[in-house]
Amino acid sequence: MLAAYELATVIGNLIIGRLADRYTIPVLAIGLVILAAALASFAAFPTDAAVSVAAFLVIGLTGVSLNPAMVARVMRAAHPGPLVNSLHTSVITAGLALGTWLGGLAIDHGYGLAAPLWIGAGLAVLGLLSLTPRQARELAA
Repeated sequence: MLAAYELATVIGNLIIGRLADRYTIPVLAIGLVILAAALASFAAFPTDAAVSVAAFLVIGLTGVSLNPAMVARVMRAAHPGPLVNSLHTSVITAGLALGTWLGGLAIDHGYGLAAPLWIGAGLAVLGLLSLTPRQARELAA
C-alpha cells in the first residue's frame, strides 16, 4: 500500500507540477476540495476496504502533490528570492507539526483513530478558504 501511495504521489506531482504554473489557483482549489473529500471519506468509512484504499490513493495523488502549486502561488505573491522559498518550506513544516499535534491531541482525548483524518479534512477546507480573498478581488475587478 505504501508503494502504491508513493506511486500516486509521483503521478500527482507530475500532473500538478505541469499545471501549477499556468492554473495555480484552480489547481489549488480543485486539489484541496478533492483532498478534503478523500480525507473525510476515509474517516467516515474506515472499515470499508475499497473506500479506504481509494481514499488513501487519492490522498497520495493530491496531498503532497499540491506543493508545486503552493510554491507557484507564493512565488507570484512575493518576488522570488532565496528567503521566500525558505519561509514557504518552514510554513509547510509548521503545518505538518500542527496537524500532527492536533491529530495526536484528538486521539488522546478519546475521539478515535479517525480524528486526525477529520482534522486533515478541516485543515484542507481552511486552505481552500485562504483562496477566497483572491477570488473576491478578481470578481470585484
